[in-house]
Amino acid sequence: MGSAVHSITKRVNIMAHVNDIVAKRGEVQYLSLMRNIGEKGFTLLEVMISLVILAVGILGVVGMFVSAIGGNSQGRNMTEASNLAQSRLDYEMNATPYTNMTTGSEVNGKYNISWRKTQPVAAIGSGLKQVTVTVTWNTKGQTHKVECSSLRAKS
Repeated sequence: MGSAVHSITKRVNIMAHVNDIVAKRGEVQYLSLMRNIGEKGFTLLEVMISLVILAVGILGVVGMFVSAIGGNSQGRNMTEASNLAQSRLDYEMNATPYTNMTTGSEVNGKYNISWRKTQPVAAIGSGLKQVTVTVTWNTKGQTHKVECSSLRAKS
C-alpha cells in the first residue's frame, strides 16, 4: 500500500509541476481549448465561408431588385405615353371638325406629342382621313415611341 500511495503522490506532484510550467508560459487557455475539441460547433473558417456565400446570394437579390425597379419605370412611362396618345386621338377624332383637322404638336412634361392627318390609300375609300398620334420621350439616352392611329369618315 505504501508504494501505491507513493505512486499517487508522485503523479500529483508531477501534474502540479506541469500546471506550473504551463501557467508560466501562458498556455492555460490553449490547453482549455484543446480539451473542447470533441465538442460540436462551427469553426471560424466555416462561419466565414457561410457569410461569403450569404453575401453573394444577397448581392444577387439586390441585382434583381434593381432590374425590377427599372422595368417598373419603363412600364410606367409606356402607360403614361399610351394614355396621352389615346387622349389626343380621342380629342382629334371627336372634338375637331373634319374640315379643320390639321397637324400639330405639344409638350406634356417629358413627353412630346405630335399628331397628323393624312388621306389614306384610295382603295380604302374617299372621304376618310387617317389620324396618327405619336408620343415620344427619352430615357437614359434612348428615345421611346408610342403611336396610335385611327380613320375618320366625313360626316
